[in-house]
Amino acid sequence: MKVDVELKFGKGLLSGYLPAVLGIVSLCGVLCFRFPQLLTSEEFRAAYPVDFVRTTLFITLMIAYIMGIISYVLNQTKTLVWIGICSAFTASLLGGSRSKPTIQPPIRWACRRLSVPSRSGGSS
Repeated sequence: MKVDVELKFGKGLLSGYLPAVLGIVSLCGVLCFRFPQLLTSEEFRAAYPVDFVRTTLFITLMIAYIMGIISYVLNQTKTLVWIGICSAFTASLLGGSRSKPTIQPPIRWACRRLSVPSRSGGSS
């Protein structure tokens, strides 16, 4: 079954895809800022100016929010809107463009927090 979707101005489809894509990209960007050891390389971190990337991330978050609101008004299906707004909101909760790197990778931290120390010693 093939469905042709016509991206016509005024239907809200373009304003629906844009916040979804920008929200997911923003969330990925914030995760790269939070966990640079896991998600980026040393060469990449040395190649880009951090202030420019933070400003770009902030603008991307703002466009995702604004286009999400516009799409909520124009579009009949709200799935793309909620994907965009929720992922942008999650990126904002994680620190947005001002997020700081986490010292430890999350997997090691979680494993260490959830592990139960074994009791050593003999039988009584």
